[in-house]
Amino acid sequence: MRIVAKILTVIVLICALGVGYVFVASNVRYAELGRQVVAGADKVDWFDGVVSAIETDADNMSLYLHEPLGQAEDYVFVTYTVQLKNWAMLPQEWFTISLEPKAGDVAMFVNPIDDVPAFGEGQFSFTLVTRRGSVDYARDVTMTYYFYGHEKSAHFTVGAQKS
Repeated sequence: MRIVAKILTVIVLICALGVGYVFVASNVRYAELGRQVVAGADKVDWFDGVVSAIETDADNMSLYLHEPLGQAEDYVFVTYTVQLKNWAMLPQEWFTISLEPKAGDVAMFVNPIDDVPAFGEGQFSFTLVTRRGSVDYARDVTMTYYFYGHEKSAHFTVGAQKS
């Protein structure tokens, strides 16, 4: 009887460790790789694409400003790149990105985000179109994804000045 109790105790401990691992590993790890700021005047063709995307209500766009745009010289494109790491034995899937806009933000364009495979890495980038003259490019981001059919989310800041 004592041997059976010891064996069951070991099995329960292994199961508890397994559940703890799944809980911890299901959270995606992320790190900002950097940001790039490009003046609208330098990329007039991009700006024309933004105007076209707004007119057609593009799928990969979140619109924040619902009024006519000025000239390309009045805006900048800020592209953020984020690295994702999955430490779990299952993939993380169906990523969506949203951000908390600040005054002057016009729209955000997200490049498609692939699933992050088990024990794998991935990255995504998104471009924020904002009015020229803003010097604060820090934005709060909410990333939602699914792990084994359960919705998870991560909140973080990109573009913050590093001291």
